[in-house]
Amino acid sequence: MVGVSHLVAGWRGREKDDNRRLNILLRYVPEGEWHLDMTDYRISGIKMVDTRGDYVQVSSEMIAQPEIECGTLLVHFYGPGAPKDLMEEDRDVIVTTNTLTVDKVREKMS
Repeated sequence: MVGVSHLVAGWRGREKDDNRRLNILLRYVPEGEWHLDMTDYRISGIKMVDTRGDYVQVSSEMIAQPEIECGTLLVHFYGPGAPKDLMEEDRDVIVTTNTLTVDKVREKMS
């Protein structure tokens, strides 16, 4: 099992006191047929589930960490099993399998 990688980016806006935080969680998805499950993700986590019921997860405990909860969260699933062109958004959470452009990130941070 491969763990979750957590990256943090400081985001400086146009205003002098606009210092927000972008949390990036990277999660590897092995080969297989996977789909995203964000049902009640603040309680049960963000999961990639395969046809056998196995899953790769970012746990709700991780999402609820004060350092993560106070900013925008980008969860990037990658690897041979990650579905192509996946993009789900819910308030301050983005789940994707794509590399995002600076403009897309800027749009979410504003």
